[in-house]
Amino acid sequence: KSTKAIATKPTLGQKIKRYRLMNDIRQEDMANQLAVSRATLINYEKGHTTINVDVLDRLKNAYPDFDIEDEDAKKSKIIQDNIIDFKVLFNVLHDSRKYIFFFTLLAAIFGIAGSFLLTKYYSAQISLYPAKKDAIQGLGQFQSLATNFGMNMPNNDQDFNISDVVQSRLIANKVLQKKWAIRTGLELSLIEIWELDKLPFWYTFFRPSFIDTAYIHDKAIKYLSKHVDVDEDRLTSLIKITVTLEDPVVSASVANFIGDQVQSYIQKENSAQTNKEKLFISDRLLIVKNELESLELELKFFK
Repeated sequence: KSTKAIATKPTLGQKIKRYRLMNDIRQEDMANQLAVSRATLINYEKGHTTINVDVLDRLKNAYPDFDIEDEDAKKSKIIQDNIIDFKVLFNVLHDSRKYIFFFTLLAAIFGIAGSFLLTKYYSAQISLYPAKKDAIQGLGQFQSLATNFGMNMPNNDQDFNISDVVQSRLIANKVLQKKWAIRTGLELSLIEIWELDKLPFWYTFFRPSFIDTAYIHDKAIKYLSKHVDVDEDRLTSLIKITVTLEDPVVSASVANFIGDQVQSYIQKENSAQTNKEKLFISDRLLIVKNELESLELELKFFK
Protein backbone atom coordinates (compact mmCIF):
# COMPACT_ATOMS: atom_id res chain seq x y z
CA LYS A 1 0.00 0.00 0.00
CA SER A 2 1.34 3.44 -0.89
CA THR A 3 0.96 6.35 1.47
CA LYS A 4 0.92 10.01 0.53
CA ALA A 5 2.75 12.54 2.66
CA ILE A 6 0.53 15.37 3.78
CA ALA A 7 2.26 18.74 3.43
CA THR A 8 2.02 20.85 6.55
CA LYS A 9 3.21 24.35 7.24
CA PRO A 10 6.52 24.42 9.15
CA THR A 11 6.44 25.84 12.63
CA LEU A 12 8.51 28.86 13.66
CA GLY A 13 10.92 26.58 15.52
CA GLN A 14 11.40 24.44 12.43
CA LYS A 15 12.07 27.57 10.37
CA ILE A 16 14.73 28.67 12.86
CA LYS A 17 16.40 25.27 12.72
CA ARG A 18 16.30 25.17 8.93
CA TYR A 19 17.71 28.71 8.70
CA ARG A 20 20.49 27.81 11.13
CA LEU A 21 21.48 24.69 9.21
CA MET A 22 21.31 26.37 5.80
CA ASN A 23 23.56 29.21 6.98
CA ASP A 24 25.87 26.88 8.97
CA ILE A 25 25.24 28.64 12.29
CA ARG A 26 26.10 26.79 15.44
CA GLN A 27 23.50 26.45 18.18
CA GLU A 28 25.81 28.18 20.68
CA ASP A 29 26.26 31.20 18.41
CA MET A 30 22.56 31.61 17.71
CA ALA A 31 21.71 31.11 21.37
CA ASN A 32 24.14 33.89 22.26
CA GLN A 33 22.55 36.21 19.67
CA LEU A 34 19.10 35.50 21.08
CA ALA A 35 20.33 35.80 24.68
CA VAL A 36 19.00 32.36 25.59
CA SER A 37 20.61 29.10 26.58
CA ARG A 38 21.43 26.34 24.09
CA ALA A 39 18.85 24.08 25.73
CA THR A 40 16.18 26.77 25.32
CA LEU A 41 17.07 27.14 21.64
CA ILE A 42 16.72 23.37 21.19
CA ASN A 43 13.28 23.53 22.82
CA TYR A 44 12.37 26.38 20.45
CA GLU A 45 13.39 24.31 17.44
CA LYS A 46 11.49 21.23 18.65
CA GLY A 47 8.40 23.29 19.49
CA HIS A 48 8.46 22.42 23.18
CA THR A 49 8.69 26.07 24.25
CA THR A 50 6.77 29.06 22.94
CA ILE A 51 8.96 31.83 21.54
CA ASN A 52 8.18 35.15 23.21
CA VAL A 53 8.12 38.57 21.56
CA ASP A 54 11.51 39.73 22.91
CA VAL A 55 13.27 36.72 21.41
CA LEU A 56 11.56 37.38 18.07
CA ASP A 57 12.75 41.00 18.11
CA ARG A 58 16.34 39.89 18.81
CA LEU A 59 16.04 37.28 16.06
CA LYS A 60 15.00 39.96 13.54
CA ASN A 61 17.84 42.26 14.59
CA ALA A 62 20.51 39.53 14.54
CA TYR A 63 19.37 37.90 11.31
CA PRO A 64 17.53 40.47 9.14
CA ASP A 65 17.19 38.02 6.24
CA PHE A 66 15.27 35.52 8.37
CA ASP A 67 11.68 35.32 7.12
CA ILE A 68 9.28 35.01 10.06
CA GLU A 69 5.96 35.65 8.26
CA ASP A 70 4.10 32.94 6.31
CA GLU A 71 3.39 33.25 2.64
CA ASP A 72 -0.29 33.76 3.44
CA ALA A 73 0.54 36.67 5.73
CA LYS A 74 2.45 38.36 2.91
CA LYS A 75 -0.61 38.52 0.74
CA SER A 76 -2.19 41.91 0.33
CA LYS A 77 -5.20 42.56 2.51
CA ILE A 78 -8.36 44.35 1.45
CA ILE A 79 -8.37 46.46 4.62
CA GLN A 80 -5.04 47.84 5.77
CA ASP A 81 -4.99 50.21 8.75
CA ASN A 82 -8.77 50.74 8.47
CA ILE A 83 -8.39 51.78 4.81
CA ILE A 84 -9.97 49.80 1.97
CA ASP A 85 -7.58 48.90 -0.84
CA PHE A 86 -9.90 48.93 -3.86
CA LYS A 87 -7.21 47.50 -6.12
CA VAL A 88 -6.95 44.40 -3.96
CA LEU A 89 -10.75 44.27 -3.72
CA PHE A 90 -11.18 44.34 -7.51
CA ASN A 91 -8.47 41.70 -7.89
CA VAL A 92 -10.28 39.42 -5.45
CA LEU A 93 -13.57 39.95 -7.30
CA HIS A 94 -11.87 39.29 -10.62
CA ASP A 95 -10.28 36.08 -9.37
CA SER A 96 -13.63 34.93 -7.94
CA ARG A 97 -15.70 35.91 -10.96
CA LYS A 98 -16.59 32.31 -11.79
CA TYR A 99 -17.96 31.65 -8.32
CA ILE A 100 -19.80 34.99 -8.28
CA PHE A 101 -21.40 34.26 -11.66
CA PHE A 102 -22.37 30.75 -10.59
CA PHE A 103 -24.04 31.82 -7.34
CA THR A 104 -25.76 34.78 -9.05
CA LEU A 105 -27.13 32.48 -11.74
CA LEU A 106 -28.23 29.97 -9.11
CA ALA A 107 -30.04 32.68 -7.11
CA ALA A 108 -31.76 33.93 -10.28
CA ILE A 109 -32.93 30.41 -11.14
CA PHE A 110 -34.34 29.88 -7.65
CA GLY A 111 -36.01 33.30 -7.74
CA ILE A 112 -37.69 32.67 -11.09
CA ALA A 113 -38.73 29.17 -10.06
CA GLY A 114 -40.15 30.48 -6.80
CA SER A 115 -42.22 33.10 -8.62
CA PHE A 116 -43.90 30.33 -10.63
CA LEU A 117 -44.16 27.67 -7.94
CA LEU A 118 -45.25 29.80 -4.98
CA THR A 119 -48.90 30.80 -4.78
CA LYS A 120 -49.63 34.48 -5.43
CA TYR A 121 -52.17 36.18 -3.18
CA TYR A 122 -54.13 39.36 -3.82
CA SER A 123 -55.68 41.53 -1.12
CA ALA A 124 -58.84 43.64 -1.28
CA GLN A 125 -59.83 46.02 1.50
CA ILE A 126 -63.00 47.88 2.43
CA SER A 127 -63.74 50.27 5.28
CA LEU A 128 -66.84 50.47 7.47
CA TYR A 129 -68.00 52.98 10.04
CA PRO A 130 -70.29 51.90 12.89
CA ALA A 131 -73.89 52.45 11.78
CA LYS A 132 -75.94 55.05 13.59
CA LYS A 133 -79.48 54.24 14.57
CA ASP A 134 -81.19 56.95 12.60
CA ALA A 135 -84.54 55.25 13.05
CA ILE A 136 -84.16 55.31 16.82
CA GLN A 137 -83.25 58.97 16.71
CA GLY A 138 -86.68 59.58 15.18
CA LEU A 139 -88.26 58.29 18.37
CA GLY A 140 -87.02 61.29 20.32
CA GLN A 141 -90.52 62.74 20.81
CA PHE A 142 -91.90 59.46 22.11
CA GLN A 143 -88.94 58.98 24.39
CA SER A 144 -89.29 62.50 25.79
CA LEU A 145 -92.99 61.97 26.37
CA ALA A 146 -92.38 58.60 28.03
CA THR A 147 -89.67 60.09 30.22
CA ASN A 148 -92.05 62.83 31.39
CA PHE A 149 -94.34 60.10 32.67
CA GLY A 150 -91.50 58.50 34.62
CA MET A 151 -90.85 55.55 32.34
CA ASN A 152 -87.28 54.24 31.98
CA MET A 153 -86.31 53.77 28.35
CA PRO A 154 -84.02 50.95 27.17
CA ASN A 155 -80.47 51.82 26.14
CA ASN A 156 -80.03 52.64 22.47
CA ASP A 157 -76.37 51.65 22.30
CA GLN A 158 -75.38 49.05 19.76
CA ASP A 159 -75.24 45.74 21.61
CA PHE A 160 -73.14 43.83 19.02
CA ASN A 161 -69.56 44.06 17.77
CA ILE A 162 -69.01 44.57 14.04
CA SER A 163 -65.70 42.68 14.10
CA ASP A 164 -67.47 39.67 15.57
CA VAL A 165 -70.18 39.94 12.91
CA VAL A 166 -67.58 39.92 10.12
CA GLN A 167 -65.93 36.78 11.51
CA SER A 168 -69.19 35.04 12.43
CA ARG A 169 -70.35 31.75 10.94
CA LEU A 170 -73.46 33.54 9.63
CA ILE A 171 -71.39 35.65 7.23
CA ALA A 172 -69.01 32.77 6.48
CA ASN A 173 -71.89 30.48 5.49
CA LYS A 174 -73.27 33.08 3.09
CA VAL A 175 -69.83 33.60 1.53
CA LEU A 176 -69.34 29.86 1.04
CA GLN A 177 -72.82 29.34 -0.43
CA LYS A 178 -72.36 32.03 -3.08
CA LYS A 179 -70.85 31.40 -6.52
CA TRP A 180 -67.98 33.72 -7.50
CA ALA A 181 -66.89 34.74 -10.98
CA ILE A 182 -63.21 33.97 -11.45
CA ARG A 183 -60.81 35.38 -14.05
CA THR A 184 -61.54 32.56 -16.50
CA GLY A 185 -65.23 33.47 -16.55
CA LEU A 186 -66.47 30.47 -14.59
CA GLU A 187 -68.60 30.81 -11.48
CA LEU A 188 -67.42 28.63 -8.60
CA SER A 189 -67.86 28.53 -4.87
CA LEU A 190 -64.85 29.00 -2.62
CA ILE A 191 -64.98 25.30 -1.75
CA GLU A 192 -64.63 24.50 -5.45
CA ILE A 193 -61.93 27.14 -5.96
CA TRP A 194 -59.91 25.71 -3.08
CA GLU A 195 -60.71 22.17 -4.27
CA LEU A 196 -61.72 21.13 -0.78
CA ASP A 197 -64.41 18.91 -2.25
CA LYS A 198 -61.79 16.85 -4.08
CA LEU A 199 -60.70 14.11 -1.73
CA PRO A 200 -57.25 12.49 -1.99
CA PHE A 201 -56.86 9.24 -3.89
CA TRP A 202 -56.11 7.12 -0.86
CA TYR A 203 -59.29 8.40 0.85
CA THR A 204 -61.55 7.63 -2.10
CA PHE A 205 -59.89 4.23 -2.52
CA PHE A 206 -60.86 3.08 0.96
CA ARG A 207 -64.19 4.94 1.20
CA PRO A 208 -65.28 5.69 -2.39
CA SER A 209 -68.95 6.45 -1.69
CA PHE A 210 -68.66 8.60 1.42
CA ILE A 211 -68.13 12.38 1.39
CA ASP A 212 -68.48 14.21 4.69
CA THR A 213 -69.96 17.51 3.50
CA ALA A 214 -70.22 18.85 7.05
CA TYR A 215 -66.50 18.28 7.58
CA ILE A 216 -65.66 19.95 4.26
CA HIS A 217 -67.89 22.92 5.09
CA ASP A 218 -66.36 23.33 8.53
CA LYS A 219 -62.88 23.10 7.02
CA ALA A 220 -63.80 25.78 4.48
CA ILE A 221 -65.02 28.10 7.26
CA LYS A 222 -61.69 27.73 9.08
CA TYR A 223 -59.82 28.30 5.83
CA LEU A 224 -61.86 31.41 5.09
CA SER A 225 -61.23 32.86 8.56
CA LYS A 226 -57.49 32.72 7.86
CA HIS A 227 -57.96 34.83 4.72
CA VAL A 228 -60.24 37.48 6.24
CA ASP A 229 -58.67 40.02 8.57
CA VAL A 230 -60.55 42.66 10.57
CA ASP A 231 -58.78 45.71 11.99
CA GLU A 232 -60.62 48.24 14.15
CA ASP A 233 -59.23 51.69 14.94
CA ARG A 234 -60.16 52.46 18.55
CA LEU A 235 -59.79 56.22 18.03
CA THR A 236 -61.83 56.72 14.86
CA SER A 237 -63.95 53.52 15.14
CA LEU A 238 -63.04 52.85 11.50
CA ILE A 239 -63.18 49.14 10.68
CA LYS A 240 -61.05 47.76 7.85
CA ILE A 241 -61.87 44.38 6.33
CA THR A 242 -59.10 42.77 4.27
CA VAL A 243 -59.69 39.67 2.13
CA THR A 244 -56.63 37.86 0.73
CA LEU A 245 -57.21 35.19 -1.94
CA GLU A 246 -55.48 33.73 -4.99
CA ASP A 247 -57.81 35.49 -7.45
CA PRO A 248 -57.92 39.33 -7.35
CA VAL A 249 -61.45 39.43 -8.78
CA VAL A 250 -62.74 37.01 -6.15
CA SER A 251 -60.90 38.91 -3.39
CA ALA A 252 -62.63 42.17 -4.31
CA SER A 253 -66.02 40.48 -4.73
CA VAL A 254 -65.81 38.69 -1.38
CA ALA A 255 -64.73 41.87 0.41
CA ASN A 256 -67.64 43.86 -1.04
CA PHE A 257 -70.07 41.02 -0.32
CA ILE A 258 -68.97 40.83 3.32
CA GLY A 259 -69.37 44.60 3.64
CA ASP A 260 -72.90 44.46 2.20
CA GLN A 261 -73.86 41.55 4.45
CA VAL A 262 -72.55 43.31 7.55
CA GLN A 263 -74.49 46.47 6.70
CA SER A 264 -77.63 44.43 6.03
CA TYR A 265 -77.22 42.62 9.35
CA ILE A 266 -76.75 45.90 11.22
CA GLN A 267 -79.83 47.43 9.57
CA LYS A 268 -81.96 44.40 10.47
CA GLU A 269 -80.74 44.43 14.06
CA ASN A 270 -81.35 48.16 14.39
CA SER A 271 -84.78 47.83 12.79
CA ALA A 272 -85.72 45.00 15.16
CA GLN A 273 -84.49 47.01 18.13
CA THR A 274 -86.44 50.03 16.92
CA ASN A 275 -89.65 48.01 16.63
CA LYS A 276 -89.17 46.65 20.14
CA GLU A 277 -88.76 50.15 21.50
CA LYS A 278 -91.81 51.38 19.59
CA LEU A 279 -93.91 48.57 21.04
CA PHE A 280 -92.53 49.26 24.49
CA ILE A 281 -93.37 52.95 24.27
CA SER A 282 -96.84 52.28 22.82
CA ASP A 283 -97.66 49.79 25.58
CA ARG A 284 -96.45 52.14 28.28
CA LEU A 285 -98.39 55.07 26.81
CA LEU A 286 -101.56 52.95 26.67
CA ILE A 287 -101.12 52.01 30.32
CA VAL A 288 -100.58 55.64 31.27
CA LYS A 289 -103.63 56.67 29.23
CA ASN A 290 -105.82 54.13 31.03
CA GLU A 291 -104.47 55.28 34.39
CA LEU A 292 -105.23 58.90 33.53
CA GLU A 293 -108.78 58.04 32.45
CA SER A 294 -109.29 56.12 35.67
CA LEU A 295 -108.01 59.04 37.73
CA GLU A 296 -110.25 61.39 35.79
CA LEU A 297 -113.34 59.30 36.64
CA GLU A 298 -112.36 59.11 40.28
CA LEU A 299 -111.92 62.87 40.32
CA LYS A 300 -115.44 63.38 38.89
CA PHE A 301 -116.98 61.09 41.53
CA PHE A 302 -115.04 62.90 44.22
CA LYS A 303 -116.52 66.22 43.18
